[in-house]
Amino acid sequence: MSDSVGQTSIDDHSASTNAPTDISVPSLHDRELYARSADPSASASSIREAPTSLPVQSTASCGPFDSSDEEPKEIRVVSPPFETWYDDWNVFFARLQDYQDRTKQLYSVRSTVKATTRNAVIKAKKKWSETELIPESFGDYYKKMLCTHGWNKSERGDGRRTGHRGRSTGCGVVLCATVTRCPESLNFRVKVTVHKRVHNHRLGKDIYDHYPVNRRVTDPDVLDIVDELVKAGGKPKKILKYLQETTG
Repeated sequence: MSDSVGQTSIDDHSASTNAPTDISVPSLHDRELYARSADPSASASSIREAPTSLPVQSTASCGPFDSSDEEPKEIRVVSPPFETWYDDWNVFFARLQDYQDRTKQLYSVRSTVKATTRNAVIKAKKKWSETELIPESFGDYYKKMLCTHGWNKSERGDGRRTGHRGRSTGCGVVLCATVTRCPESLNFRVKVTVHKRVHNHRLGKDIYDHYPVNRRVTDPDVLDIVDELVKAGGKPKKILKYLQETTG
């Protein structure tokens, strides 16, 4: 009886050593070694009935959790809508400034098309009428504005104005305005033709107030004080500190 069992064990061992290695399905000999290391009292029959795969350890448990491995959550901030029609560009930009102050957004003009350029395109057509021509009193026919965080990061120009690149997040907010004939008044007016309003960054007073354009001094009384301090030989840092303490 013992010879039979012994012969079976030898045959199984021989078969396992001659067979190709298969990581997913270990041989009987490997299963015996694994089972006896875990439980020395395990019987041969229980070993043969054991599962044919070894436990797999998850790589996630190999070390302490690192929060940097997590993908950052996408920021999505939807700004309020902007009005559609304006009598001219002066009114448009006055309303836009109010809108920016209220919503804590900052737009920068990216591209412009002159009214004369648009009229030249109209006149180049085979058929056109005087009623299509844009009144040149508007100056510009079209303007495209981007969120200040939406400027392309690629280097352009001579590198003198680089602030917008430093704060770029690739934000997709776009506002386009075009001079067109209003169907209600039949007069040419400025119309918001495109407004994509989803930012990929935070909006807030702390961020908005930090933009250089919003830190400029425009109060005539304050400018007069600065002129007097400069004439008296005051240093820029001391003048700035004085203004911060007196005007906030």
